[in-house]
Amino acid sequence: MSVKVSINKSQVAMKIRDAGEKTIGIVSQTVLDDCNEYAPDDQDGLVDSSAIHSDLLNGKLVWKTPFARYLYHGVLMVDEKTGSAWAREGQTKVKASPEVKLKFDKLKHPKAGSHWCERAKADHGKEWREIYEKVLRQGLNK
Repeated sequence: MSVKVSINKSQVAMKIRDAGEKTIGIVSQTVLDDCNEYAPDDQDGLVDSSAIHSDLLNGKLVWKTPFARYLYHGVLMVDEKTGSAWAREGQTKVKASPEVKLKFDKLKHPKAGSHWCERAKADHGKEWREIYEKVLRQGLNK
């Protein structure tokens, strides 16, 4: 007895692509939400910027404010020429020397601080992997 199996490669590829895209979007939103719990945000600008500028369907998370980089590194950054914390428009700040660590207001976000994505990953990375695997499996089993 012989058995012949035919696989529609384009249909399989489309199913994998669709499941992957959906999975990336869901996991990206979860990661963004978790990271924002660690982001300093006493006036809503930083977290709001992540909702506006992130591209969740492509897994790209972005915090885009004039002070996002400064807060992410958690150290005072200054205009390279003037030494002022107020940089001229279009200028990229550099770390102040000697290094001065920032103090974060924890009233709104008790976990607020620098390097918020790394700290969120340390606390939630395993959950993110589990969500990814579960959602991808569900998408492939449809």
